[in-house]
Amino acid sequence: MFLVRNLSVLLCLLLLASCSEKKVSSTTESKNIDSVIILPVIKTVNYFSAKTSESKDFSTSDMKDIPTVVYFMFTTCKGPCPIINKQTETLISELNIPVRFVAITVDPETDTESKLLEYSKSFSYKKNSWFFIRTNPDSLRSIAVNNFMVGDIESPMVHSTRYILVDKNAKIRGYYDGLDSKAVDKLKIDLKSIDTK
Repeated sequence: MFLVRNLSVLLCLLLLASCSEKKVSSTTESKNIDSVIILPVIKTVNYFSAKTSESKDFSTSDMKDIPTVVYFMFTTCKGPCPIINKQTETLISELNIPVRFVAITVDPETDTESKLLEYSKSFSYKKNSWFFIRTNPDSLRSIAVNNFMVGDIESPMVHSTRYILVDKNAKIRGYYDGLDSKAVDKLKIDLKSIDTK
């Protein structure tokens, strides 16, 4: 009888301990949710220059004052590019904060400025929020691999499907798979968190 009573008390204590652990864990989770997201500074974007689809000069200086999301694509791509451009179109319509998107072609020989402009019109293109830009092939390699740390130095056409988040001081703050809905949702959250900094 004494042994049964002691076992019952021990069982009750174990149950109470596990409940209190769950409570602590739940409190910790809510603190993480409520806390301010601090994104690391990965690197500063080095100076580069290019031309927009509207034949205007574009450089790193045009990536300041508001957050910028950079990605790489090309107009004749039949794989991920149309999906990511459609995703960009959706993001521009959904976000209610100042942000610019910059699509850099990895096929500048085919994608002339007029070709990029024609291509942009197949989406709900907003020229002040969404830039399609091109540069010469040698600069492209340096921009993709050395500056934004994506792609292949030998074959720029093998491009990344990631969005690259750049803050208003031209510093890279994150990478997000443009084909992954959870990563895109995280991009939206992170954009809002750096918009005020």
